[in-house]
Amino acid sequence: FDVASDIEYIGDDDIETADIKDHVCDVPVTTIQENAFNSKNNLKKVNIPETVETIKRSAFWGAGAIEEIDVPKTVKTIEKGAFVRCANLKNIIIRNPECTIDPSTSTVSDAYNNKTSKYSYSGSIYGFEGSTAQEYAELNGYDFKELSPEVTNIQVDEDGNVTWNKAENAVSYR
Repeated sequence: FDVASDIEYIGDDDIETADIKDHVCDVPVTTIQENAFNSKNNLKKVNIPETVETIKRSAFWGAGAIEEIDVPKTVKTIEKGAFVRCANLKNIIIRNPECTIDPSTSTVSDAYNNKTSKYSYSGSIYGFEGSTAQEYAELNGYDFKELSPEVTNIQVDEDGNVTWNKAENAVSYR
């Protein structure tokens, strides 16, 4: 099921939070289509479900109020211009270390320079060390911050039994 190609209208222009459903009519939502959230200037937050695998070209073109996007580990492809001209985008977290990200500077950008005809991004891209997110950030001269691959909380009880909890894909600064 594709968001925007199978749904003709998504909310009004005043929408501030988009909770993309993981299923529509019992069919998983796997794609955020081209221009799905184009120019939604008041959109501040988007919750992308873990059923999404592809974010198409220009899906969030000009969604100027978004400050952070958390791309789940299920997303395999981010197409050219998916987050183009998102003026207030400060952080994008890409949790799939092997996600295919179009290398264009417009894929993640908050500005366009008419004189140089170039896109730029002044925020931070979060990803894992050695990931495609890191490659994309470095290729385009964007700030990259590393996600901790796994945080483990190890506890030993009074009988010497060891237990642990894993918090996968935790965000941390280094």
